[in-house]
Amino acid sequence: MIKIMTLFFILLVLSACGNPDTPSPRGGTDPVTTADPGTAIVATVNGTPIPLSDFLFFLDHEMTSHEISLGSAIDWDGEAGGRPIRQYLKENALDILILGQTAEDKAAELGLLPTEAELADIEQSKRYEIDALGGRDAFDRRLRQYGLTEEAYTRHIYRAPVIFGKLYDHLFGADGLLIPNDEDVQAYFHNSFARALYAMRVTFGEDGAPLPADERDALRAWMADFDFDGDSGALSLLDDLGDMYFSPGFMEPEFDAALFSLKENETSGVVETSFALYIVKRLPLDDEFLRHNMETVRYACADARYTDLLGEWITQADVTLTAVYHALDPEQHYAKG
Repeated sequence: MIKIMTLFFILLVLSACGNPDTPSPRGGTDPVTTADPGTAIVATVNGTPIPLSDFLFFLDHEMTSHEISLGSAIDWDGEAGGRPIRQYLKENALDILILGQTAEDKAAELGLLPTEAELADIEQSKRYEIDALGGRDAFDRRLRQYGLTEEAYTRHIYRAPVIFGKLYDHLFGADGLLIPNDEDVQAYFHNSFARALYAMRVTFGEDGAPLPADERDALRAWMADFDFDGDSGALSLLDDLGDMYFSPGFMEPEFDAALFSLKENETSGVVETSFALYIVKRLPLDDEFLRHNMETVRYACADARYTDLLGEWITQADVTLTAVYHALDPEQHYAKG
């Protein structure tokens, strides 16, 4: 499951950046339907209707994020996450909205909705954004580009992070109901952490551009012959050499997949990510590390449990999809933008 919780915080950062005169990543309504995105409904979640405009906002984000991660245009005949790409993008966008509404409902049940003071802080933060953009007209242009009402924008960009933070503190904070105990932390450390000795070479030049294919191939061949016990000259050519502890999701998926598939003292082949080449050797865990980093690992364990809990909330939500959702084709929406 994607780490959906963090998306709201990412969007909060993104919302404060950029030029309001720059178009949104993908604009417009789905060309398959004639529905008004401001009034059409794609789903109901726990009885609350989800507007098409909100869904398109997150679908745009998913498409743009996918392209950034690939470094190329979307392959509409391809797959992602073991699903056809259209299904993957639509379901990810929908999951974000399901989670946002479910979190709102959970917060209401637990008495954790934003307080008057927190709502005032939200409005103040929004005023800061309006000023940073250059005034109300620029902010209104941003809303039009995103296809959102001000109420929806405030809910997704400002209110949601407050609610997710309060839920986390209530459940997993210092006095949280579900904070992992020491035995939980030890089990999580041994089951979920890996220690790696790694060698890295970046695949971008000093100008930030990707290396040409021939240089990348030569670098890949050099890395294939790399030996951690080799001469110091080879070591000096690396961009990074380290011995670190990793939890799932800390690094890029390709690095994770390689590291966590290794047995102790086993070395990988060349691992290629979007920005670097690695050789990875998995080392035995050292309980001394846990003793010195118990609280750090405790919060990593809590974060993992929170992510799992958010996934459970998505699957447990009462969701009804509409004909508008089923008719929408992400590729056609992408082309319209």
